[in-house]
Amino acid sequence: LSMSAMSAPAAQGAQQDGQWEIKAQMSMGGMPVVEPMTTTQCVSKEDAKNPQSFLPTAGDANGCKVSNQQVNGNKTTFTLTCDGPPKFSGAGEIVYGRDTYTGSMKMDIGGQEMTVTYSAKRTGDCAK
Repeated sequence: LSMSAMSAPAAQGAQQDGQWEIKAQMSMGGMPVVEPMTTTQCVSKEDAKNPQSFLPTAGDANGCKVSNQQVNGNKTTFTLTCDGPPKFSGAGEIVYGRDTYTGSMKMDIGGQEMTVTYSAKRTGDCAK
């Protein structure tokens, strides 16, 4: 499972452009699988307007597709299916503010349930 599957949850148009720090923690059976991962992402003004561009994916190589995206206030829900390898599916939700967001995604990977929890904060403007 690639880091990109965990690194960029959705945020509705209320999200600001700029540099974001995203922390992701994977767990199975309530126990952490690996150490929490932290990535940074530069969000352009165009991307900040398009929540679809922030939904988690596992990259084109995994054949992942996001569907059933629904926005209700400051919460976005979605489903994700990936043809693999490995083949997996999941559902998630993101609750966002202007400078932060939190969320989780539950995935079924070969009959094993994995949960990824997210927290993100805007850390400033993108480097030029």
